[in-house]
Amino acid sequence: MLCPFRDPAMMRTVATYSLVHGAWHGGWAWDLVRAELETRGHTVHAPDLPCEDVGATAEDYAALVPSADVVVGHSLGGYVIPHVAASTRVFLCALHGPRDDDSPMLECPTVLVDLLERETGIV
Repeated sequence: MLCPFRDPAMMRTVATYSLVHGAWHGGWAWDLVRAELETRGHTVHAPDLPCEDVGATAEDYAALVPSADVVVGHSLGGYVIPHVAASTRVFLCALHGPRDDDSPMLECPTVLVDLLERETGIV
């Protein structure tokens, strides 16, 4: 039996993620991705932005997003993430599954989380 401290699963690097939704969505849009990240041991924030406030600026939105190791923005979230303290920022312009017949990427959380961990070096 392996010593738990030598078990590769116990030696994973974990990070804090802030997930920023697009317009007319809410933090709920990240529910499946959030659950997958949390299953892997990461801390995740997915705040609701006040998209109904037409006078809100990117800085207003950013004030609601906790700083994190990795900040991920989708659509409108890409407008916000440059104003959030983070080690790494990821902008997802559009989300689509790996095949034409797949659900959108937010509904394929394993694929997206694998990509985020690999591309940010957090594995």
